[in-house]
Amino acid sequence: MKKIRDAVNKIVEGFSVLLIVVMVLLVLWQVIARYILNSPSSYSEALTRYMFVWLVMVTSTYAFGSREHMRIELLPSKLHGKAKKYLNIAIEVITIVFAIIIMTFGGSVITRMQMVQMDSSIHIPMGVIYSIIPVCGVIVIFYCICNIMDECRSGKEDA
Repeated sequence: MKKIRDAVNKIVEGFSVLLIVVMVLLVLWQVIARYILNSPSSYSEALTRYMFVWLVMVTSTYAFGSREHMRIELLPSKLHGKAKKYLNIAIEVITIVFAIIIMTFGGSVITRMQMVQMDSSIHIPMGVIYSIIPVCGVIVIFYCICNIMDECRSGKEDA
């Protein structure tokens, strides 16, 4: 499972870097087109905005998977041993339920619904923009399963 997680991490990292590079190039083109060519590019502005949304979704999924996200530690910091382990597993299970219902299922529904609406500036279906939600939902589910397996293994190593 560690090899698969490392591969998913590399894909997410690579995709994030790609998004940043393309966004920088698009913004550079936007500046050149606006101030040097006196012909602003509407597609680069819209595409950069959508790519930024994708970047936020993908990197937050990565931060979640590496457990670097912000969270309230009041209760977990008070617990120790098996109680802390069970709480962490319960949190992961609740997150899986959220990712399945809201991100994966709900994101799929909204993506399909938006496939008929076209973006006015870049002329692609809005569903393409929304498609990152269910993709990130699946990745979150994968990371939660990995985190649960890590919690179960950590109990065996402590014993």
